Amino acid sequence: MTLKDEMLRAYKDSGAQKRIDQVVAGFVEQVISKMVPPEFLQQVDMTPPPPAPPKPSSAPTAYAIVGVLPSDPPELIDAVYRAKAKYLHPDSPSGNADAFMTLKTAYDSIRRPS
Repeated sequence: MTLKDEMLRAYKDSGAQKRIDQVVAGFVEQVISKMVPPEFLQQVDMTPPPPAPPKPSSAPTAYAIVGVLPSDPPELIDAVYRAKAKYLHPDSPSGNADAFMTLKTAYDSIRRPS
């Protein structure tokens, strides 16, 4: 099953289409900001997202690292993780081994709590 099929299934099964749209839009924005030259971004009107509410701890939670909420369905968490893992995997052109391992550790702690 492809990532597209998984995301479509999660989209239909969970009824969380608004949340999926938010997660995908945030991820796409992160990718664009890393791939597009800064000079071009200054010419384009990109409204920044509202600031996140302050967290009690300065360390990000596992859910924040993966980019989901604790209330999100497992299908959405899996789909978002796979999309980010594919992007960050060290074998991909945009790969980052440290970020990939951080993402994997966070996902493992969500899916397999101690």
